[in-house]
Amino acid sequence: MYVEKIFTDNEKIKEVAKLHWIRGVPTFVCFLFGILSLVYGIGILFIIFGFYFYLRNKTTEMVVTNKRVVSKVGIVAVHLGELRNIKVESVRLHQGILDRMLGCGDIEFTGTGTTAVVFKDVDNPTQTMSRIKEIIDKTKNEI
Repeated sequence: MYVEKIFTDNEKIKEVAKLHWIRGVPTFVCFLFGILSLVYGIGILFIIFGFYFYLRNKTTEMVVTNKRVVSKVGIVAVHLGELRNIKVESVRLHQGILDRMLGCGDIEFTGTGTTAVVFKDVDNPTQTMSRIKEIIDKTKNEI
């Protein structure tokens, strides 16, 4: 994992948030249209977009360690967000109607000031959020 490269001493992964299967739909659709339209010459473009969506999902990492919350998104250009567990002030769940029906959602961690880290399209977000809150609370109690 990419985020393990930035770990400090004694830092261990406690929770890995998984992407919901809905994030794979654009990949599937692009590959399907790409294969079906290869005859027309635009199929290559759809297949390239399909690989982009596939790689974007494979390189997205959302983890909680015993010290911080880390979100990494990006293939070539990397966008890394992190927030120390002791600085987390609130954890929020964002779910629309369709998200609730499908069992996915976004988990937002806000800290002091305007700092925020968002885990997008998390599978089973209520259980994931509950486990993450326990980890963060345990970290705060140890200090």
